[in-house]
Amino acid sequence: EEYDTLAQECYQALMPDADWIEHKTGETNFAAGKLFELWDTQQGHHVVIILFANESTAGKMVPALLRDELQLFWYRHKITWAYAQSRELKKLLKQETVVVQSCREDFQQHTGLAALLKKANNSFSRYVSRLTGLESQRYTMETNLYNYQKRWVKLTQKMGFNFPDAFTQEVEEKYLRQIQTDHASFSTQ
Repeated sequence: EEYDTLAQECYQALMPDADWIEHKTGETNFAAGKLFELWDTQQGHHVVIILFANESTAGKMVPALLRDELQLFWYRHKITWAYAQSRELKKLLKQETVVVQSCREDFQQHTGLAALLKKANNSFSRYVSRLTGLESQRYTMETNLYNYQKRWVKLTQKMGFNFPDAFTQEVEEKYLRQIQTDHASFSTQ
């Protein structure tokens, strides 16, 4: 209970407006101490709190832990960055869809066909480029998720973690699924 209380106090000091219960994704015994993982998906904050039983244990564990965790978080960051990029591309594709629809309407009314063809060509080029970019973000996420999962398994085995990987589940069930749905939707426009 002392570890839990101390970890909550640490989290509140780092994130004064955060919700410990909502954001806590896991905890496990670790090196005669305790490790807590918290993730605020709305704000994009990811916090790991490790409380060691003593200074000697901390001195032995921290160097290897930092090296392995930094690589893990590097993959994680690439995934979240690719997802953020996909959201921006989706917004731009929605805007371009309005232009495409306007071109369709103008074409049906035979309004200024030369200017319309130029406008449609430019719009189509941007649309295809952004759609390709959306697919590229999916590949980036899949590659980095694979690397993240390999690193996660290595780290959990090496350090003896024993809690589920909520991040992988979030990426598979939300991020990748959203990009696939968006790509399919915009591909039919």
